[in-house]
Amino acid sequence: MKLLETIHNILLFEYSEKLINNLVDRYIGLNPHLSNDVIKSYIKRFKEIKDSPNIEEKNITKYSWEDLEKVVDNYQKKRVKAGKIDTSVSDSNLIYNDNNLRLYKSNSLESCVKYGNGYNFCISARGEKNQYHKYRVYKGGTIYFLFNDNLTNKMDNEYNFIQPKHVLVIIVYKNFYTITDSTNSREEEYYNLNDMILNYPWIDLVKDYLVPIKDRNFDTELINLKREYNTNKSILEKLLEVDPNNDDLISRLEELTKKFRSDVYNLRSEFNKF
Repeated sequence: MKLLETIHNILLFEYSEKLINNLVDRYIGLNPHLSNDVIKSYIKRFKEIKDSPNIEEKNITKYSWEDLEKVVDNYQKKRVKAGKIDTSVSDSNLIYNDNNLRLYKSNSLESCVKYGNGYNFCISARGEKNQYHKYRVYKGGTIYFLFNDNLTNKMDNEYNFIQPKHVLVIIVYKNFYTITDSTNSREEEYYNLNDMILNYPWIDLVKDYLVPIKDRNFDTELINLKREYNTNKSILEKLLEVDPNNDDLISRLEELTKKFRSDVYNLRSEFNKF
C-alpha cells in the first residue's frame, strides 16, 4: 500500500467505513459527476478541521455536499488537490502530451469537473453552480484545458497562484477564442489565433488541436441511428423479396434489428433518456 494511501486511511479511521460509504453514496446520488476520491478527500479534510472554533457544525452527516464543499474550501482558501491529475492513467481526452504541456479536450460536464478540480472555474463547479451547459451547449464552445508543467502550480502565503498561467481554459467558438487562467479573474477574447499566441507563446505547440467540435445530442444521434438502420433494413428487405427463403439474409436482418435496439438502448443510457 502506498504511503499516501496509508495516511489517507488513518485520517479517515475516526469515521466508520459504513458512514463514509453512506456519505459517498448520498453525495454521488445527488451529484452523479462527483468521484469517490474527491468526496473522500473532502471528508478527510473536514475531519482535520472540524475541531476548529471556526467550524460551527461538527457533525458531518448534517452537511449537504454543497455545504461540505463550501466549509472546507472556505477554511483552507483553496480546493482539495488543486490541479492534481493522475497522468499515469490513460486518458482519451489527452490529445497533446509533450514539451511539458498537456492539452485535454473537455466536452463533458464530468471532464470539466475533473480537470478543473481545485480551481474556481464555473464550468468545473459542482452542483447547480456549474456553468458547463452555458458554454458548451448554449454558446456552442469547445472546451480545452491546457496545463503548462514548465510553470509551477504552487501558491504563495496568501493562497494566490505564483504563476497563474500554469493552466488555461481555452474555449473555441466558430469565429473566436476565449482564455481564462487559474485566477479566473477575467475571460480574454481573441479573434485571431496569432494574437493569442503572442500573449501565450506555448499555445503555438498545440494550436492545430484547438478546433471546434460539434456537440453531440440525443435527438441528432437517434436520427442518425434510425437513418442508418432504415437504409440497411431496406436493402435486406429488397433482397428478401427476391429470395424470401434465404436464411443468411433473414439472419442478417435479425442481427441488424438486434444491433439497432442495443444501440438505441446505449444511446438512451448515455443521455439518461429512459
